[in-house]
Amino acid sequence: MLTYDRKRIKLEINDLTRGLVGKFVDVYEYGCGRIQVRANGVVLPNTILNPERRITHAAITENKRLSAVL
Repeated sequence: MLTYDRKRIKLEINDLTRGLVGKFVDVYEYGCGRIQVRANGVVLPNTILNPERRITHAAITENKRLSAVL
């Protein structure tokens, strides 16, 4: 598991990724938003666990009003 630009990325467990614990990897982000993780030039299969979520001030205000009614 690694973190890049406030995103948590989980690497698929295989023989190559087991040896990467505590090591540095290269993360490439393309213009289309795709993220690629590489170690020693080899692309590692991965999954992004939490897409970027932002809470707006309007959503917080609306939630406060709703809780007052309930």
